[in-house]
Amino acid sequence: LYANYHAELRSDRMAPSEQSKPHLYLQNSDGNLYSPSWYTLNLKTRYTVNKSLHINFGMENILDARYRPYSSGIAAPGRNLTLSLNGQF
Repeated sequence: LYANYHAELRSDRMAPSEQSKPHLYLQNSDGNLYSPSWYTLNLKTRYTVNKSLHINFGMENILDARYRPYSSGIAAPGRNLTLSLNGQF
């Protein structure tokens, strides 16, 4: 179980190039841009079938939070499921 997070970033802490991108950020009550805080909860596990075969399973963004990494301009995906098989021969 792990989390990814980003604390709120105020306008005065943003790179100068980011302060001129109002389409990417929210505005506070004073009209200043900011990047809101966000977090995701994630879970990954591995099941060993035998010495040669493992099954990996994961769920990312369990709470299905909508977030946008700083400066990306792209909203991150919702909940994700991952499944993989790992075999050694």
